[in-house]
Amino acid sequence: MPRLMKSHNYNCRIRSVLLIIHLAALQQMSAFTQVNQNPGTNQLTVKAISTGKTTGHIATLTIINHSDKTVLFDGGAYFIPSSGHAQPYASPQIPKTEVVGKSSIQVPIHGYCADIRRPPVPADSELPPFSQWIKVLPVDPLWKPDPSFGWVKNTGLNPQPVVTIPGTDRPINHTIDMDRYPVAAGTVLVDAVRRLEEVYDSLHQTGIIKTPFASNYEKEKETVIQHSFWIFSAGLTGHPYTKEEFSDKTTEQFEKQTGQKLFVLPEVAKETLMKGIDDFWESFQLTGAEAKIIPTKPNNKPSDHNPASNPLGENVKDIKPHSDKPDVTDKLAAEAKAKGQQIEIKSQSGKDEMVHEAAHVTQQTSGKKEGESADTAGDKKDAKPKPRCKCINITGKVKTSRSLSEYSFEVNPDSQSPTVIKDPNVSFDKPADVRKPVEFTVTLSELKLECTCDDGKCEQLSSKKGKSDNKYGFSVTQYTTGLELDGDSKKTGDTSQDFNFKSKSVASKDIVINFKISAYCGSDACSQSFCSATIRLSLKMMTQ
Repeated sequence: MPRLMKSHNYNCRIRSVLLIIHLAALQQMSAFTQVNQNPGTNQLTVKAISTGKTTGHIATLTIINHSDKTVLFDGGAYFIPSSGHAQPYASPQIPKTEVVGKSSIQVPIHGYCADIRRPPVPADSELPPFSQWIKVLPVDPLWKPDPSFGWVKNTGLNPQPVVTIPGTDRPINHTIDMDRYPVAAGTVLVDAVRRLEEVYDSLHQTGIIKTPFASNYEKEKETVIQHSFWIFSAGLTGHPYTKEEFSDKTTEQFEKQTGQKLFVLPEVAKETLMKGIDDFWESFQLTGAEAKIIPTKPNNKPSDHNPASNPLGENVKDIKPHSDKPDVTDKLAAEAKAKGQQIEIKSQSGKDEMVHEAAHVTQQTSGKKEGESADTAGDKKDAKPKPRCKCINITGKVKTSRSLSEYSFEVNPDSQSPTVIKDPNVSFDKPADVRKPVEFTVTLSELKLECTCDDGKCEQLSSKKGKSDNKYGFSVTQYTTGLELDGDSKKTGDTSQDFNFKSKSVASKDIVINFKISAYCGSDACSQSFCSATIRLSLKMMTQ
């Protein structure tokens, strides 16, 4: 058992090694991108110091105001290009920040590595100058890669990367050099990260994401989003990040750390390692497909259902968490961060570190289909899958407590664009004192999901797979800086839910809030489908 314990410890270390590489180049058409256009930056000194991490809190931004007046640092989404040796990063949102005259503040930067094959900026080292950072806006759904901005069309000798234009099912069919064209590449990369963050909470809430990091929400989220993003970013370069590569790297690191070859280990240890790799990769693929940055079926394999009806495909059912046996070590938690990767773990802290590191090593396609174990996949390969339910629409109403009006909505769950609801009847100024915020409640009510299936009746089941207690899942996915959500951002309920907000430093005319509604459809004759839609509430005045 000591050897097995040691082998699991070093598995834990493997993950850190790969998660270190980050987001790639930002260069896109000026219609979508701004190169560091921040109001007041001529009065500010801005620099970022690396934390040495590839994911999460990647750096700390220090902003110094040299003027006598308060200056607004506008924030936004940024691509941070590579300095050459180290990885580039994508930061989906740096918050707006007011800097009082003759003072300085520090702002944590949240981001993801854009290049799986380069190391992070060393801890305590300065990132590339802020003047070189590229501020980006969301990609237009009608966007197409333009060769004049560095996109190279694939040919027979240049295999097509398995990625899509973010938010669509259309393959990009081009590659790009992130270092030479950071604006064009960065625009697409940052948008991909933004979409991954938007869909992750819904997937996690419904229990679809299953990894050895299940006990630590933040670690699992960072791991899954980073790996899904690496699949996308590597695909843009024409050098895809594959499951085979991940598996080979995991095995290589395991053997290096433990000093023993995989083939001499007991079968249970080998199966544990392989099962961990499969579980991770499945979750990466599902998240990327739901965010619509990679196809539903990897490597362009034929789909056995309509992708539009459920971007998660048939792979959803059998993603199961994997935990280790009581004899597997958990003492690597402290070491794992910098030394390696672990696929399976026992203690909470050890489990978190191992999975986070394991995410670095994972690569591409999942080998088994939904509903199949490694032992039974061959026996069931000829079984005809059930037809899948289709989500038709979600209807309901939205009301803000400071408004007399109530607004109805109808949303197509297939749409990747939020349904915008404008309520211009809410009017309040920016609070003069953050200690006396303006409070208001947003109520989502009278929800109804319609489902259909070609081979039979298809009904709404629940907000959680396999459950029947709560009809809908509700979540707040995004809101304007200066607002504060009072209570949980994710809830379940029957057909209505209230969300309480406090405006500490923003007027009603600038407030925008995104809500996600989710549920499942299914029946005896038809497989379940996950249905979700985003409602965007804007309190902006009609004249704006």
